[in-house]
Amino acid sequence: MSVDTMKRLYELKNIAGVKDAYREHDAGDAARAAMGDDFNQLFGEDITALGFMAHGGHGCISVTSNVAPRLCAEFQAAC
Repeated sequence: MSVDTMKRLYELKNIAGVKDAYREHDAGDAARAAMGDDFNQLFGEDITALGFMAHGGHGCISVTSNVAPRLCAEFQAAC
């Protein structure tokens, strides 16, 4: 989904953010720049979750949390 489409959708009252699952952080950076820090970005790609969080992401919808929930929760809290 393009950043322009996300921006138009974010203007609707019933949309609070997006779940992204990409390996490049450029798209997430562009979305945050276009919509601001209040735009809720959740990540869905465990392998690059740390980088996503370091770039300002808000959390992870994690597959790994199904087998290691405590570790994933501690990771999110540390971020």
